[in-house]
Amino acid sequence: ESSMRNQFQGRVKSLQEVNGEIHVGVEAEEFWHVIISPAALNELNINIGERLWLSFKSSAVQVF
Repeated sequence: ESSMRNQFQGRVKSLQEVNGEIHVGVEAEEFWHVIISPAALNELNINIGERLWLSFKSSAVQVF
């Protein structure tokens, strides 16, 4: 069980490598721009079009 209170189901719309980070675009009620490591991408096996869950603590969010 997780202490993360924010959870949204969505669909991966984009994947892009930028300066060694992976930028993932997810449509989940709102459009979310998620930054993960290449290792996380490989471990989670994320692909465009897949459905997934976003789970996070509000303190991890940056609005820009």
